Formats: sequence, structure tokens, C-alpha cells
Amino acid sequence: MFHCGVSNTPADSGPSCLVPTTVAVLGSGDFSRGITIRLLRSGFRVVVGSRHPKLASHSFPHVVDVSHYEDAIRKSNIVFLAIHREHYSVLWDLKHLMAASTEIQYPLN
Repeated sequence: MFHCGVSNTPADSGPSCLVPTTVAVLGSGDFSRGITIRLLRSGFRVVVGSRHPKLASHSFPHVVDVSHYEDAIRKSNIVFLAIHREHYSVLWDLKHLMAASTEIQYPLN
């Protein structure tokens, strides 16, 4: 969940940082909101990717970064897909960004 660097100096043998992992959730519907709340409560930072980020931002807590799909994928190495199957075609244009990500898919049909 957290990525910590360890200092190489003998005086400080503990972690030098404590940064929460950022997770992207693509989709802005009810299921996406549920995943986002769970991830936030578990200590993750969450960025939500949406087709309409300005509209969707009103549905999420203020600590959630709501942006376009591309921006959300760029900000994370873990991506939850919480979009309906009929919108999967949008992912085709994003495959180059998702190549280095771990995707977790939830079919919403």
C-alpha cells in the first residue's frame, strides 16, 4: 500500500518517506464511487478517470482527483476498470498508457 524509501545514512535507518500508493479508477458511476470510498478508507490516493470529469467531480469526496481517462492512467500503476462493456472501445486508444499498468476489471453488465 505504501512505498517507502530507506535512507543510506547510518544515523537514520528508518524509512525516509511514507507516500500512499495512487490508484486509478476508470468510470464515475455508482460502482466506481464504491471502489473509490473503499480505497480511500484503506489509505490509498485515488484518481478517477471519467469521460466528463467536471460533472463527475461533484459525486466524489474533495480528496479525489477526478480527471480524464488519460490523466488518471498516467498518475497510477494500478487501474480499476469500472466502466460498462459498451464503453470498452474507449480503452483501445489508451492501450499504450495501460501497457505498464496492472488492470483490475469488473464487468458491469
